[in-house]
Amino acid sequence: GLISVPKMANYHGSIWACWDKDAPDFLDYLGGMDAYLAPEFESREGEPGGLEAIGGVQKWLMPCNWKFAAENFIGDFYHGISHHSAFLSRGSNIALPEQVFVSFPGGHGINGTAPELWKTDHPYVPPIYGGSDFVEDYLKRAYETRQKRQGGRGPASPGGEVSTIVPNMSTLRVFNLTIAVWHPVGPMMTEAWRWDFVDKNAPEEVKAYWRDNLLKWSGPTGLIEEDDMENWNYASEASNGITARPRPYSYEMGQGHEKTSDALPGALLTYEPVTEQNQRGFYKRWAQLMDADSWADLK
Repeated sequence: GLISVPKMANYHGSIWACWDKDAPDFLDYLGGMDAYLAPEFESREGEPGGLEAIGGVQKWLMPCNWKFAAENFIGDFYHGISHHSAFLSRGSNIALPEQVFVSFPGGHGINGTAPELWKTDHPYVPPIYGGSDFVEDYLKRAYETRQKRQGGRGPASPGGEVSTIVPNMSTLRVFNLTIAVWHPVGPMMTEAWRWDFVDKNAPEEVKAYWRDNLLKWSGPTGLIEEDDMENWNYASEASNGITARPRPYSYEMGQGHEKTSDALPGALLTYEPVTEQNQRGFYKRWAQLMDADSWADLK
């Protein structure tokens, strides 16, 4: 039979659903994070909802606690050395601009390019895995269309953002948008689901090129995610050790350097190169969710 879904939201062409009739509306739940999340769902041409999912859903099991994956995407920017060999093997010429870490009141977090730094010397992001003439041509055309559509306002191109929406959904858009959900199967097992997206209006050869790179980047056989899973798996196993169990983890990096912004009420921003501000917000909200009996308590 049919399943009744009390709450549904169409967010830039994607459907978000919740079976809890008392849960807040989706935009209220984001608590200001929409300012960063919405551009991730734009095409390179600046079209809202201009993406389409390619292929099916990648699903695989990881012997780790689900929170390690969620934490990785919410603000862990200091593990990048894990991926250095993968970048080199693919001839990557990626150059990340200055980053900002943003923690929202609901525990969500994002690290990416600050709005005031969106004007860049590289107006369209080069392919993260080397170069290809037909991809470069499309990116240049898409950038010009985007500038006309937005009148020169907003980001030169989407990308550069990594985020987690509490409790267990993460996004990555260094080049193309991918969405992951970390389903806890048990304390030491996580089932990961990942969707990959490309521009709907892109030529088929560009879509094929992106699909190939997305598969090499993320998922159970992706060069980058293999590095991540190794970290998560070992960290989960080590946390069960005799020395680790009685001692709490320290999330003190960057403490005291947070700023507020009138543009994002309630949010905390940090421009330090390394901070655990977002992790602190994530675990604070997780603790509140564990202690609360209802949504009313959380308000």
